[in-house]
Amino acid sequence: MQAPLKLSRNELPEPQRENIRRLIVNLIFVVYWLLIFEGALRKWFFPDYHKALFFLRDPFVIAVYVLALRFRMWPRWSPVFTGGIILSLIAIPFILVQVVSNDIRPIVALYGWRIYFWYLPLAFLIGEHFRGKDLCRLVRHTLFASIPIAILVLFQFKSEPSAFINKTFDQNAIIFTVVPGIVRTSGTFTFTAGQVLFVGSIVPMLLAAWLVSKKHRLLGPVSLVLVTASVFTNFMLNGNRSAFFYAAAAFLAAIGSGFVMYSRATRKRALKVIVLPLVILLIGGIAYAKVFPDALEAMESRQWYASRVEGNTLERAFRTFVDVFSVIDMTPVLGAGIGSGSNAGMMLSGRWEGMKYEGYIHYVLAEDEWSRLVQEGGIMGILYVMYRIWLVGWLSVGAIRATRRLANPLPLLLLSFAAVVLLTGQMTFQGTINGYGWLFAGFCIAANKLGGRQTETAEPALADLPRSGSTPLTNNS
Repeated sequence: MQAPLKLSRNELPEPQRENIRRLIVNLIFVVYWLLIFEGALRKWFFPDYHKALFFLRDPFVIAVYVLALRFRMWPRWSPVFTGGIILSLIAIPFILVQVVSNDIRPIVALYGWRIYFWYLPLAFLIGEHFRGKDLCRLVRHTLFASIPIAILVLFQFKSEPSAFINKTFDQNAIIFTVVPGIVRTSGTFTFTAGQVLFVGSIVPMLLAAWLVSKKHRLLGPVSLVLVTASVFTNFMLNGNRSAFFYAAAAFLAAIGSGFVMYSRATRKRALKVIVLPLVILLIGGIAYAKVFPDALEAMESRQWYASRVEGNTLERAFRTFVDVFSVIDMTPVLGAGIGSGSNAGMMLSGRWEGMKYEGYIHYVLAEDEWSRLVQEGGIMGILYVMYRIWLVGWLSVGAIRATRRLANPLPLLLLSFAAVVLLTGQMTFQGTINGYGWLFAGFCIAANKLGGRQTETAEPALADLPRSGSTPLTNNS
């Protein structure tokens, strides 16, 4: 795997290039699986080292970057990728000015840059090097992983909040409950937010597994039934209302994909993609009421109480798009300091303990993502919000085109999860959300590039699809 740096992208021998690509893909999968399972290490096995384990993914990300640079396999300089890199470079002197003017600890500023920009190139590297077979592997293995996690979640749901299985790495942390005695399950993650994202990601994957044609089924009939039951269990016992928004986005994307691909697929195929999600939704609703009635009752009580205290749920969910404008008027140009309002930023600055009151955290900055970004970064925060909107818009256009081109709903289904995280997820507040947002942005880019030269109206196998602008390998290449 040695190649002189003077070789250009096209001069690198193809077999060697494919070996390096596979290595990059495997390292990205390590990052992905650590995102899901590192919480188990932090809270159950090595709680004394939870701070160090938080950065467990970083060496593998560095290895991906080194390989991509060493062998000239960096992503192509599309306008969106170029804009993100430029913004990350401009942020460095801007953060230095913040450190001096706002008397911020340099370690807080360094962490702030990391959580804003560290994974941005990784997303485009995923889009550059993932193929159809890699996306099939992602969906298949994640759905299989949901089976043991569903069993774990079931035990968490049945156990007391104080039980070992519901602990986190901080013995003094509050275990959030749906109603008294019933926890919001955390799965393998250190906090419930991670399990919400896991549930939000496996729902569109499950729909993709059901909606592909029988000829190219990702899972066998028995496996499909097992993973369906596990996804339902993870969802029904999650205990967070956010999971319902992710699921709604996935079902809307599935139904919408049927209309998008209508002109490229047979009428029977398109109708199946439109109708089958409704059937799954109906079966899921019946199972929720019959299999886990106590979980459903707890969620109804939680929703009733939250509506009384917080107001209309939909209004609260979309408030982030409105509240940010009131924050802009009150925020100085430099902001309070990038990263200063995140979990780790508050700990590194020494302000965490001073904000605890009766077990809850009083936020110095706004709780919703957009408002906090503006308060942290000032003009840089506004640019960062605009960049994420641009990224989602670009991904959306690509997903619609790819879904129509492939006559396959996978691009839109992956987008349904990634877009919600990228737009409103607290990606710069919590590390797991950050990882999910950027990784799934990369998976979306990869899905959007599939089938660039596909012209058949029949649905092809995802694993065999060429990428946009690519040429299938020959035996002599």
